Amino acid sequence: KFIVKNLKGFIPPNEYFHSNNYARTGATIVLIPNEEYFEIFSIDTDNILIHHNFEAYLYLLEKYD
Repeated sequence: KFIVKNLKGFIPPNEYFHSNNYARTGATIVLIPNEEYFEIFSIDTDNILIHHNFEAYLYLLEKYD
C-alpha cells in the first residue's frame, strides 16, 4: 500500500513469488549518520528515499573511517 501510494505509476504484479530465499553479496559496511548528516538530509515528505540517494551515501562514505 505504501509503495502504490508513494510511487506514482507503479503497477503491482498479480502475484508475488512466495520466497525469502536470497543471497547477500559482499561485505556489509555500516554507514552511521551524525547530527550534521540529519541537518543536510532531513526527512522530506516529497522524497521518501532521501537516505538512499547517491549524495547521502557519498556524504557518509566521506566521513567513514
